[in-house]
Amino acid sequence: MVRLKSIAPYLAIVAVYAGLRLIDLSHIAHSDERLWLGRSLNFLRALQTREFAYTYQMQHPGVMTMWAGAIAYLVRYPDVLSHVTGNNDIPSSYVAQMWSWGMEPPEVLIALRASKVIMQTFFFALALRYLHPLVGRSITILTGSLIAVSGTLVGWDSWLHLDGLAGITAFAGIVATVYAAETTDLLKSSGKRTHWNWFIAGAICATSWLTRSTSLLLVMVPALALLLLLISQHTTQPEVSLRHRCSVAAGHGLTWAAGAMVSTFLLFPALWVNPVDTIRAVIGMPVSGAMGNGPENFFPEDLADPGWSYYPNELILRTTPFEWIGIVALVLISYHAWRRNLLGSSALRLSLLLIVFVVIFVVAISFSPKKGERYVMTVYPILTLLASTGLVALYRLLAARFSVYGRVLGTAICVVAISYSAVTTLQSLPYKYVYNNPITLAVTGEERSYAPAPGYDQVADYLLSLDESEATTVGVTRSAWASVLGYFIPPEEPIEFVVNSTVETPAEWAKIDYQMVAVNYDADSGQSPYYPAVPVHKVSVDGQVLWEIYHGMDIPVPRTVLTPSACTYSFGKSTTLYQVESADDALRLYLIADRAKPVTVEVFANVDGEQVLLGRQDLVPIKSRVMMIGEFDSPGAANTPYEITIYVYDTETGEKLSATPYEGTESTDHATVETDCYDASTGE
Repeated sequence: MVRLKSIAPYLAIVAVYAGLRLIDLSHIAHSDERLWLGRSLNFLRALQTREFAYTYQMQHPGVMTMWAGAIAYLVRYPDVLSHVTGNNDIPSSYVAQMWSWGMEPPEVLIALRASKVIMQTFFFALALRYLHPLVGRSITILTGSLIAVSGTLVGWDSWLHLDGLAGITAFAGIVATVYAAETTDLLKSSGKRTHWNWFIAGAICATSWLTRSTSLLLVMVPALALLLLLISQHTTQPEVSLRHRCSVAAGHGLTWAAGAMVSTFLLFPALWVNPVDTIRAVIGMPVSGAMGNGPENFFPEDLADPGWSYYPNELILRTTPFEWIGIVALVLISYHAWRRNLLGSSALRLSLLLIVFVVIFVVAISFSPKKGERYVMTVYPILTLLASTGLVALYRLLAARFSVYGRVLGTAICVVAISYSAVTTLQSLPYKYVYNNPITLAVTGEERSYAPAPGYDQVADYLLSLDESEATTVGVTRSAWASVLGYFIPPEEPIEFVVNSTVETPAEWAKIDYQMVAVNYDADSGQSPYYPAVPVHKVSVDGQVLWEIYHGMDIPVPRTVLTPSACTYSFGKSTTLYQVESADDALRLYLIADRAKPVTVEVFANVDGEQVLLGRQDLVPIKSRVMMIGEFDSPGAANTPYEITIYVYDTETGEKLSATPYEGTESTDHATVETDCYDASTGE
């Protein structure tokens, strides 16, 4: 019973940690998850067929994520491999295939996410187990509570991805390594327990770099821990040979390395058959990223580097005010806490090691031009531990100075810190978007960001609710949006996604039936790019409109079409030819009509002094009855201009309409223009 009471708070913390990450998994989706869904299936196939080389799927390398995914497939879909014939080089394509297998990708993702969360929960519990003897009950409970309810961690931890798992395994590995160091006496012969502690610590750290290769920086942790141990024990017992201590410390470092290598080798079967190329690829990922643009097959285009301030700014934005109070308190009163014994020596050495690691880690990953908020996830549990250490030290200082009132105030700060994080996290449900520090937003003037972008399920529900005759083509400005919506929309649905910019070209405008827009209006005008069109549907999250859907009929004609050019002619009173475009083997005419009546267009090419008929078409106004597009075969190359003659007739009466040039007043029965006039604006 006494044992149960002592571990009850930790069991509750672990339960909260798992619970917040397991709930509402059906609402979230990220474009990269389709990759790990597919890679996990490739990984499982490679294990079953013993084609172990295919357990290498990506430079990251994502091994632990794929183990979690493979286990989920075995438990939830034991017959899934009956549909798989070989390694899929495009793993994201499994999403569409699963619908035909009778498997719904949203349910598959939930199973794989749950498996990964359970794996993370194990490492979180392991971290608490090693942390308690280092820093004591108070700091461990506060740290565990803040990590469990962290609005920054809960979101990314819930996705089928790398960063949350890499972060918690790195945290557990660091704490386990420091625990091994603090339980080592360099003056005595080490027993099996001490060697086992170092071996296990190395094995845990290996799971982190098996998840994301940037965690290879963890190799500095045993060196730092042993250095601090040498300094501490040499100071207390200087008469013992430093050389002897260094040799003993080196032995423990080798034990840690052995654990790391054994774990790496056992968990990554690709190393069993092709170790050299696999290691080169995994190590090459962070190295090549730091040296420039990253692997050519990963970042083929030049990347805009947001600069060295990106990650520090991100850490400030994603960390709560109370955590920063704790971190600042730790820095300011650490010396006093050591002198007054407010913190144990192990806690202070651990804090120093963590600060050094955070600085080196952030600097190292800042070399790469490819930066993202989730790439620094490894740091957040560490910052939480530093903050908790500072808050507990502050509590003890207040209690020592002000007795009862100090204890009440210190307790209140810690309780409010946990409550604040819990409330902000609960407010983010069901989408679990990442926390934004309101003080940082107020100081910088930035808008609150919702990352990863929530609300895709609501967009999908709306599109699926449309009549089949209506919903045919949906424009999206990023291919990732279509990928995410593919989780929720079966491929047999009559919905086609096309990637466009902001419906800037006539071809885009003519093709789409609906346009999906992320609400990020122009800062100057504050207007939608499709103003004055009114969206037919809005998706709101936490009172903020994040997505708008416009009907294609309501979107104004692209301004590029309405720009007068050397081709612009008025035909009669209601029809105007604005642009002529020669593209590929086609000649396109863009006409604007003031009424719904169709016109007949006849186009001749003037070739070697003779007129060659290119075609005669009846054009009907489309979309809001304003625009007509005529397309004719081109007799010449797309980039070679030639002269054309255009006649326009009233389709109903057959009357030939008079043609008046934009800058002229005299009318004729035809328009004669050059085909290269599409970009030839009149300047008016």
